[in-house]
Amino acid sequence: MIDPRSRISTYNHPLPQTFAGQALIDDLASIQAVLFITIAFAFVPGGIVVFVVREKEAHHNSKHQQMVSGVRIPSYWLSNWVWDIGLYLLPLMLSMLCIRTVGLKTFNDGGADRACFVLLAGFGWAAGPFTYLASFAFAGHTKAQIFTVLFNIFLGMGLMIAHYVMSLIESTTEINAMLLPWYRMSPGFCLGHGLWQLSVQNLVKAY
Repeated sequence: MIDPRSRISTYNHPLPQTFAGQALIDDLASIQAVLFITIAFAFVPGGIVVFVVREKEAHHNSKHQQMVSGVRIPSYWLSNWVWDIGLYLLPLMLSMLCIRTVGLKTFNDGGADRACFVLLAGFGWAAGPFTYLASFAFAGHTKAQIFTVLFNIFLGMGLMIAHYVMSLIESTTEINAMLLPWYRMSPGFCLGHGLWQLSVQNLVKAY
């Protein structure tokens, strides 16, 4: 008969995480971060296109007034671009601060933080002119903003995922390489693809 006063104690402690296992966890988190960053920065062109389209609406018509007053077309678009780049510096710096604070190794170690900065800065550099071209297709700023945001989300993420999937299928690798220069016409794809490459490269190194 077992003595009711007897007691069995056990102790358990998990084994330390292996380097490859920890790298896999970090890289899976990094891939999720790529998708979130791509979606977040798709709203940047949406903020740019509003004012550009609104200036040419009939009830506002400030663009026409500037043209009549003697403002040249290159000066008009250059001033818009400089202003938008200046406004973009705030989300750029806040994004870099978040990347540094979260501490994902994929985006911080081995010079990856500098690569992230170049990618984010290049996106702002290219998003302005790309959005200015798209603004000619709209007459109302509300529709322009909604369409531009959704277009950049699906174009950036869609092309990025399509390119990655096609690169894994042997029969589509050649077509994928031919389409890549066309994909790069989208600032959203360039941003997402660049961040994705950082994540995948780090995952390959771990194994």
